[in-house]
Amino acid sequence: MSNRQRPIPAPNMFIGRASQFQDLQSTLRFLPRNAAATRLITGPAGVGKSRLAFELAQYARDQGLQVLTARCWTTAHSPTYWPWTQIIRDLVGQPRAVDLTELVLDDPLPDSSFELFDAVVTILRQASEQQGLVLVLEDLHALDPSSQTLLSYVSYALCDAKVTIIGTARKSSEKLAKSFEAEVPLTGFTVAETAQYLGDWAGPHLEQVFAASGGLPLHLEHIAHGPALTNELDPISASEPLINLLHSRLARLSPCVLEVLAAAAVLEQSPPTTVAALLQIDTQVVLHALQEAGSMRLVEVPRSSHSPTRFTHQIIQDAILASTDVEQIRRLHANAAKFFASHHQHGVPFARHLIQAGPQFTTEAVRACLVAAEQTLVQFAFEDAAQLCTLALAVIPDDHSDLLVEQASLYNLLTSARWNLGDREGALAASQLAWELSSLSKTPAVRVKAALGPRFGVDYSGELPRIIADRCMQILDEEVALTAQDRSRVLSSLTLAQVSVAPHLASQTARQALIWARQDETGSALGYALVAQCSADLSPDTLFHRLTSSQRALAIAQDTSDHELAGAAWFLLLGALVEQGDIPSIDRELTANSPLAARFTELQDNRHSSWFRCLRAILDGDVEAASQNLEHALVRAQAENDPDAMIVWGAQFSVLSWIKGELDPIEPVLRQSFQAFPDDAVWTAALAWHWTKTGRIAAAAGLVANIGPIDQIRRDRNWLATLAILAEVAVAIGDEPLMLSLVEHLLPYSGRLVPIGNGVVCWGTVDRPLGLIALTLGDREQGMKHLHDAQESCARIGAQVWLAQIQTELAAEYAGGSHQEVQLAVGLASEALVASSQMGWPKIARQSKLILDALGVPMVTPRTTTTNTPQITQPVIRVLGRFEVVNPQGTVRWTSKRARTLLKILVSGRGVPISRSQLLDHLWPGVSHDLLANRFAVALTTVRRALDPDKLLDLQYFVTFDGEYVGLNQHRLDIDVIAFLDLAHRGLSQLSHDELAAAVRLYAGEAFSDEFAALWAEPVREEAQMVYLDVAQNLAAMSEPSRACDLFRSILALDEFDLAAHDGLTQALYALGSPRQAEVAHSRAQEVLRELED
Repeated sequence: MSNRQRPIPAPNMFIGRASQFQDLQSTLRFLPRNAAATRLITGPAGVGKSRLAFELAQYARDQGLQVLTARCWTTAHSPTYWPWTQIIRDLVGQPRAVDLTELVLDDPLPDSSFELFDAVVTILRQASEQQGLVLVLEDLHALDPSSQTLLSYVSYALCDAKVTIIGTARKSSEKLAKSFEAEVPLTGFTVAETAQYLGDWAGPHLEQVFAASGGLPLHLEHIAHGPALTNELDPISASEPLINLLHSRLARLSPCVLEVLAAAAVLEQSPPTTVAALLQIDTQVVLHALQEAGSMRLVEVPRSSHSPTRFTHQIIQDAILASTDVEQIRRLHANAAKFFASHHQHGVPFARHLIQAGPQFTTEAVRACLVAAEQTLVQFAFEDAAQLCTLALAVIPDDHSDLLVEQASLYNLLTSARWNLGDREGALAASQLAWELSSLSKTPAVRVKAALGPRFGVDYSGELPRIIADRCMQILDEEVALTAQDRSRVLSSLTLAQVSVAPHLASQTARQALIWARQDETGSALGYALVAQCSADLSPDTLFHRLTSSQRALAIAQDTSDHELAGAAWFLLLGALVEQGDIPSIDRELTANSPLAARFTELQDNRHSSWFRCLRAILDGDVEAASQNLEHALVRAQAENDPDAMIVWGAQFSVLSWIKGELDPIEPVLRQSFQAFPDDAVWTAALAWHWTKTGRIAAAAGLVANIGPIDQIRRDRNWLATLAILAEVAVAIGDEPLMLSLVEHLLPYSGRLVPIGNGVVCWGTVDRPLGLIALTLGDREQGMKHLHDAQESCARIGAQVWLAQIQTELAAEYAGGSHQEVQLAVGLASEALVASSQMGWPKIARQSKLILDALGVPMVTPRTTTTNTPQITQPVIRVLGRFEVVNPQGTVRWTSKRARTLLKILVSGRGVPISRSQLLDHLWPGVSHDLLANRFAVALTTVRRALDPDKLLDLQYFVTFDGEYVGLNQHRLDIDVIAFLDLAHRGLSQLSHDELAAAVRLYAGEAFSDEFAALWAEPVREEAQMVYLDVAQNLAAMSEPSRACDLFRSILALDEFDLAAHDGLTQALYALGSPRQAEVAHSRAQEVLRELED
């Protein structure tokens, strides 16, 4: 074709993708059957991923499906959740929106990532119900971490919806692979497909063109559109790199078109109207320029002036930016920043442009990045926040003293971001720089943040507690004008550090933190001070105080959406629930449908939840599940930079090994803990226990002698475990004085479980070692009583392995008795043998079988039992301790904070209807009622759906509304606070022990503990608390001393100035035979009396 123009390949040719297209078509056929499908198209740049996705999108539209497309920004610092923002803004008709949270939520900031994610899923699901939905997400190799997390959630949550998700990426990754069912890999054309694509255009140079392009369609297209159009194909042009070919094509464009393309490249996917505003030219000029570029297949011509401007490929956008003068690019970025500022958009886009606008904008850019990084942190976009901080810090000159505050603040934010990303070393390095710079900035708030370090929590090892303690002491010694809130926060963090490095000072520091917190008008510091007070004293004496304080701290965390506080308070609550033996409450806390999980989703898969799930499996005796949870918990703890990970793992591993009958692996683990924590007597006691089990009695006795008097063992988180373990050792070595001392100290805690650490490990019950000691000392009656009490406790909480152990010990004691006792022995040993054989507890199985063999009992056949899952006959509403609603489908997972609050307010009304206007004032204070009709209707509908999810009953059945008043038919609901008050009043009027005890069991904590600032909650909360104090006082007078001790302690946890309770506790401890503890209680009562007199 020497003397005529060669035909250029037609733009609509679609070649060589038949099998891949057929696979993608099959995903759309799933839609009518309500099954989602996901595919990820992968391949190198220019291979035709976008074209294949485009063809599928067109096919989907022809089938009547709605198609939405989005593209990731491949340059840094796109708005958080940017691809999802593009999708949602198209759905809701707000084409200029750049903030996803503002698009889908009423509140400017979500309470949790779940609330944001669930709102996105709800919008997508609603759209899919109308006509089916196809989402095309391009350039996912550039997907930001936050959008990746949301993609994973959407893929999972919409698995039953009429939704197909098609992604394109240059290559897959482990994270992307989890979000897509299958990968559709693309490669370049074959020689034959290249010939079909080019037709006669290449002529005799086909092989050369194929070799130069690799068969990549994009490269072929731009070779074909290159300068050699009338002569034979120029071999040099054909072999040029693609980027050079693009530069040569761009050089043929007019300056106006190049300027428009440069502006479009800088703005990324903005509509022509925005490009025109940036260049200060007419929109029609921009549209004409884009049409010219579109004719050369450089851009996709926008459908309208408000449609996004998209380049046909990222490589083209890169070429335009590379061929544009640096100063021109900077000017465009500066103008883009000015444009976003004029539209009151000061987030990531504004910062992204300003940071690239040149050194003259350094100060403004750094401050913009600081604001944007703060926004991304609260949106859980930690990678984005780290990138913004790093970029801003990189442009700050060494001599920029006027940016010291910003520099220190950026390092503070970088500390949080890196810590949440699992980069412990990077976080500590950033934290140290923040601390050093804060001393120069002389800004108290920045200095305080730097002093607090990367997280709020207790570490029992590692260097962080010492670092935090030193910083907090230094800032308190400095003449810095701290607010009450800041001073309380510093004292709270100092308390947690002192728990590890100076435990004797922690309680006094915590009291100071509480004093300052009560002067904080915002109230947020109180939650941290309560956590600090609980952490400072984890002895068994403070159990009831820890239950109420951790619940109140959690309520503050929920009210302020404080994730750090929520994590610390939740950990304390779980530990207290274990110690109390309230396993049902632990199960509710650990379920993914718990109210807390809906607010703070990260808690469901952090190290704390993993440790406690392992504990639950251990209590169930499920060896396999416990082993799996144990390994998962260790991985999570190490990923979260927990320096105590191996210690907790070692404790759980030891208990699990004992259950499996494997003692040999335990000793190295216990020795390691013994050497790492020589001052913690629990590891000395545990190692001595192991030696008694392996026959080294004398060695165990020598080890115990090193512990010293029981009175001198520190009353901390391991005190009760130390004594319980020592009790078994004392029995084994025959140390009678030690046994008598241990009985005196353990008796007040009869009926409790024995926690190790903060409750993540359990050593059975207090009653079991008390029973063993009594039997050893010859008091058979008392010993059997304690063992039976231990059996009852284990059966009640479902601690299967300890139940079987105690049954075996009871059977051994009964085996030598009367005929009736022998029959009891047979029953106990048989039940223990069945359980241990089925669950895999070999040592207990051997022991129980030996008893049965000695009694001449034939082989026991396991009985098959069936359990009936209780059915919810009416909705259950819990407001004591924590708010929870359970309907026939399970625990309600609330997606609307206001609907949840509406139901609480109705419960507080005790059946009395409340006016609509009053409810509106509570739910939306300060907002005109005329604007709230739809919102109130949605909240009311959400409450009704929560109580009747299957819509089986009349709308007015549970919640009545006559247009003016809203009421709750409480007689049709199981409401715990109503049931508690009814039981309590009956019990008090008749002085009925059983009804008073039932009322105490029902009082799980203060009513509406998550609504302490709400005036509508106060009357019910105060009434329930006063009634409980009366009930507990009366029940204590009817109870044995050990039970009375617990009741009096629960009263003092609510009212530390109740002198009658102090006196009652002292007398109960004397009656129990614990004079030294009674003297301590009496001393505390005298301190309270002096405080009242002052």
